[in-house]
Amino acid sequence: MELMGHIENIHQNSRKLYGAPRVTEAMKNLGLPVSRSTVSRWMSEAGLAAKTKR
Repeated sequence: MELMGHIENIHQNSRKLYGAPRVTEAMKNLGLPVSRSTVSRWMSEAGLAAKTKR
């Protein structure tokens, strides 16, 4: 799964601050057409979540 690698990389590079909407936007900027719901589903399956404010 090449797209999952992109999702993990973008999430890690954002210091785990990006959630599905921002990861989706970053992927679209890279020219990778993907929907927010797909990114959200893959992130939850991989246990990736954005850090929340205190």
